[in-house]
Amino acid sequence: MSVTHTSFRGVVLVTGLAMIFSLPIGARAEGTDQGGHRGDAISQELSLAERAALRHPQPVRVGDLLNRQVLEPSIHQGVLGRVAGVSREIDGSLVLVFRYGGLLGFGTRLVAVPIEATALLGQFMQVTDVAPAQIAALPTWTGAGAAPLGKDEVIRVGINRN
Repeated sequence: MSVTHTSFRGVVLVTGLAMIFSLPIGARAEGTDQGGHRGDAISQELSLAERAALRHPQPVRVGDLLNRQVLEPSIHQGVLGRVAGVSREIDGSLVLVFRYGGLLGFGTRLVAVPIEATALLGQFMQVTDVAPAQIAALPTWTGAGAAPLGKDEVIRVGINRN
């Protein structure tokens, strides 16, 4: 009886593994990916502002964003840096400025991404619509002509629900 029971468990295990490994690699449920994007061709046609609107922007005090860790837009969600501030550019657009790179806080440089390309993810900020390679290639942000927002100013930031 124990031989039959052991053989049955082995068949179930092998069958289950076969089913798992027969699934297409990268298959995911319909809906959104890790960056909060819709997984269809329509999302590729949307502007940055339209994609940000899909993340249901919520009012947030700038001071509540300061020093939050900024996560990269990947499945691994590595830490890119910490929020240094939010500024209004000459054209009126808002950018999230954060300390990028370095080691243990030394050797960092300021970079800026459009606020529409970010989202709150719990206690973190996540860059959602800029690839990690693009972030690494960003020039050092100098703030020339930009006006930093005060800690009590309220902006709208999307919510990401990974």
